[in-house]
Amino acid sequence: MEMSKRKARPKARKPQKPAALTTPPSWMTAAGKRLYGELIAIQIEYSGKISRAKADEIADFVDVRTRADTLRRLFRVEARKKDNVSQVMAIGREISSTTATARKLAHGIQFEVDE
Repeated sequence: MEMSKRKARPKARKPQKPAALTTPPSWMTAAGKRLYGELIAIQIEYSGKISRAKADEIADFVDVRTRADTLRRLFRVEARKKDNVSQVMAIGREISSTTATARKLAHGIQFEVDE
């Protein structure tokens, strides 16, 4: 008769380390991940640390910026089509709204400097 091996009990989750906060969220595009990494590096360079709240603010900003870039590409494609004026105007309004949101978020991301 063989002895069956016991499975190890799962360990409790540990709080996230700062290194885990620097990893971009999996839902981001490649361009978004690059921008996220650059902004996180700037924050760490200035203050030597980063909080979960600051990382989330940066992720939100990157999400809105990449959405604006996508809308701009869509605008160019739709503008080439004939008889599509209402769609082009709607995309233009969405670009304006998204850009305004990105500006507000960028203003909120003020890099904290420890002196």
